Amino acid sequence: MSRMKLPLLLSAGVLLLATSLAVPAFAQDSQQPNTQSQQPSSQMERDPATPSTMIQSDSQTFTGTIVKANGKFVLRDAANKTDYVLDDQDRAKLLAGKSVKVTGRLDRQTNTLHASAIEPES
Repeated sequence: MSRMKLPLLLSAGVLLLATSLAVPAFAQDSQQPNTQSQQPSSQMERDPATPSTMIQSDSQTFTGTIVKANGKFVLRDAANKTDYVLDDQDRAKLLAGKSVKVTGRLDRQTNTLHASAIEPES
């Protein structure tokens, strides 16, 4: 066998081996059932911190007073008689006892507001 054919044969062998290993893995993936939610992505998205929790994707505005309840700062919405746990406890602590406007997404399963902005209500 000539010296020029040896590298070509080795390259072909490596390529053949790599292809034969990749094909079964690809075939296995394509046979898996589609288990993704059928929810339109514009309405719902997954929270990376809690992958099994569905959250509303659009930001909303909530108003109320920040109070401490059960060891956590919450937004108390007196009009709806609801407390929303605030995910940013440090920012909430700075505005404790004040009427605020919170912009963010609500995780309906845990009743947690993922706040993008918390500001005093004017």
